[in-house]
Amino acid sequence: MSRHSLMLATLLGLSLPAAALAATHTRPDTLADTTVVRSWVLGNGLRVVAREVPKALATAVTVGYSIGTDDDPPGRLGLAQALGELVFTAATADFPERTRADLDSQRPLGWSYPVSRRTTLLTEVAGQGKLPGVLQQVAGRMRAFR
Repeated sequence: MSRHSLMLATLLGLSLPAAALAATHTRPDTLADTTVVRSWVLGNGLRVVAREVPKALATAVTVGYSIGTDDDPPGRLGLAQALGELVFTAATADFPERTRADLDSQRPLGWSYPVSRRTTLLTEVAGQGKLPGVLQQVAGRMRAFR
């Protein structure tokens, strides 16, 4: 397990009950471009995928939800988009509300929350040394909106 994968598992472990931590691992897969993909499923059903890119200077953390525009109720188009923005920007018990301008300054390497027909992906990019804090915030937002 790479340092970043270990941090992800450790930080998620801080926010999840012990029963959720029983994990089912798959064999690492080395791709043609030398990246290594590891994945596992936690006891609570959370699927974790880590893609290690040698010499990368930043880490992207993406949380995917199986809800998208196809799930908008009739006559309520845009609801999934609004919920995606709410989950990405709303205050939690541990973290304050943030605006798009806040995100630009807090995540200068990138952030996004695209909503497609079937999924919503919340992504934040962390530079070296910032990953533990970003993971802590991501885990906090996952706890707040489960």
